[in-house]
Parts: sequence; structure tokens; C-alpha cells
Amino acid sequence: EGLAIVVENDKYGFVNAKMEIVIPCEYESAEDFSEGLAPVKKNGKWGCINLKGEEIIPFRYGSIGQFKDGIAKVYGNWSVGLINNKGEILLPCEYEYIRDFKNGFAIIQNFREKSGLINTSGEVLLPCVFDGIADFHQGITTLSQQKKMVCISLKGEVITPYDFDDIEHFSEGLAAV
Repeated sequence: EGLAIVVENDKYGFVNAKMEIVIPCEYESAEDFSEGLAPVKKNGKWGCINLKGEEIIPFRYGSIGQFKDGIAKVYGNWSVGLINNKGEILLPCEYEYIRDFKNGFAIIQNFREKSGLINTSGEVLLPCVFDGIADFHQGITTLSQQKKMVCISLKGEVITPYDFDDIEHFSEGLAAV
């Protein structure tokens, strides 16, 4: 986004295309800007600054991922959550992992290895009670629970009963079972 990371005396900052320091070298570490924000580390914690060097996300996280569509993963004590580009918590750091969003949905997993589903607002659409959830394919996903599988649509409609041991991806409206 027009700025590059620079290191001076073991501190990180940012320079413009003319190699002028525009954000002073005062951070312990820094990541590239994405969507106008850069994760930077200060006093052992990560936060985010804008292109002017102003603190937008407070320094309270173990790590912060890059922003994509206004959302970034944040990491705490061995857990992950989500924030928006205003620093508002969309999903608290209570999960083992969060997959990247696809079609407006992301699969989450808790520390009991159970999966659920969220939308880009951080709303839990399906709680973490499933043994597995596949990515949506042609608007349909499969859920497994107690060694049985079911298909649901993007609207949450149940398409098949919990009668199948395995269901493949849908293609042209059909799936192998």
C-alpha cells in the first residue's frame, strides 16, 4: 500500500517510495499493510496502526493476521478469534482454529475437536458439535456427527437425513453416497 517495512537499530518502522521514514522505527516487529492496517508489535503484544502510524487496534494480542474483507484473525493463549478493522471483536479467542472464509462462511473448531460454522459477522450459525464440516461446494456442505453424515444448503436447509456413512461433493445436483 505504498509503504515498506524498514529496520533501524533493531526497531521496525515504515518508509515511502522515496525511502523517507513516514512511521518511526519504534516497534519490535511489523507486518505489511493490508486494507490500510499493519500489525505491529510493541511491549510484547500485537496491535495495528494505520498508514499515518495511528494506533487503531490496541496492543493486546499474541499475534494478528492480515486483514481480508475487513476481518483479521487474532491469536491469544493458544487460541484464535476474529476482529474487524475497527478492532471490534467478532469472535472471541476461544477456538483452536478458524478456516479462511469462503462464500461468507468459515469453519471453526473448538479444543474438543468439534466443528461449527460462522458467518462474516462472527455469528455462530452452527455450534461446535460436529465431528467434521466440509467446505461448501455448489452451495451445499456435509456435516458429520457420530459417524453419520447429512447435507445442508447455504440457507441451512437439511437436504439429506443422517442416514449416510459418507457423502461426496455435489456436482450438477447429485452426490455419491
